[in-house]
Amino acid sequence: MRPAFVLYVNGGRTDAGSTPRRGASKCMIASQRLHDRLIRRLSPRWYWLFLALALAVWGLTDVRNRGRVDPDDPLAHKTDFTVFTEAGAAFFDGRNPYDVSNPRGWRYLYPPLFAILVSPLAALDPQWQAVVWFLISLAFAYGCYRESMRIWRLVVAARARKPSADVQRAPPIWLGAIAAATLALPALNCLQRGQVGILVVYLMQLGYRLTTENRSWWGAFAGGAALAGAITIKLTPALPALFLLGMLLLAAHSSRWNGEPTRRFAGTLAGTGLGLLWFIFVLPDLAIGDAANLKHLHTWIDRVVVH
Repeated sequence: MRPAFVLYVNGGRTDAGSTPRRGASKCMIASQRLHDRLIRRLSPRWYWLFLALALAVWGLTDVRNRGRVDPDDPLAHKTDFTVFTEAGAAFFDGRNPYDVSNPRGWRYLYPPLFAILVSPLAALDPQWQAVVWFLISLAFAYGCYRESMRIWRLVVAARARKPSADVQRAPPIWLGAIAAATLALPALNCLQRGQVGILVVYLMQLGYRLTTENRSWWGAFAGGAALAGAITIKLTPALPALFLLGMLLLAAHSSRWNGEPTRRFAGTLAGTGLGLLWFIFVLPDLAIGDAANLKHLHTWIDRVVVH
């Protein structure tokens, strides 16, 4: 038998089935009003502030600790970013950037440009290298969020122009939740381990959005250049970029090579092609010289692309 002084509220009644006590009801109503008032006063900026604080704590603790170098324990070094900075330093001090490794023993596997761009960070302590790249990656992660919202608005606008009721029906909320959950773990892993995945995704999203939303040749050209930037960092974005170019080619062919689809395909193709030339040859040539760049590109092709 329950004590008589314990009140169990269930639909406005006590567990004994009697009428609710006036004092308890007033207390519950006051608590609910206070809760609602606090929720209303917490504007979105407060949620962003709490998120920024949590990320800052994470970056200065776990992410920073992953850059620790212990000569007696190489496995204590758990960040990938020092691979890029060590290779970047090697481009300027005479070492072979594809032979050097970070304290964990990992080596550089990408074209020269990205390592050259991050080489100034090699002057920092490895732990602070990890923190700086973590902060840069957070900026690109926010950029991915913004690009996702812009692409979503493009999709909604395109659906609204179609008369079919089935097409205009909004996608279910659970579909977006599954997509967010699918992306969350890889994104957190990239942030934690100092990888380049978030930067690559941002460039791919930017390229896709510029290509599809712009009707001008120059807008599509800028989108193609962004796609080329992603391909220059890692080869894997070349596959979705080729798929997008193929779809644009089909659209241009369907329009009999007239109008907007043709301009979009031509601009994207030109931007991707010229962007690859700029990012693979021109910029690295300006930084380390054309002879050294060609030598390192040959090494990269022989060790990474071919094998």
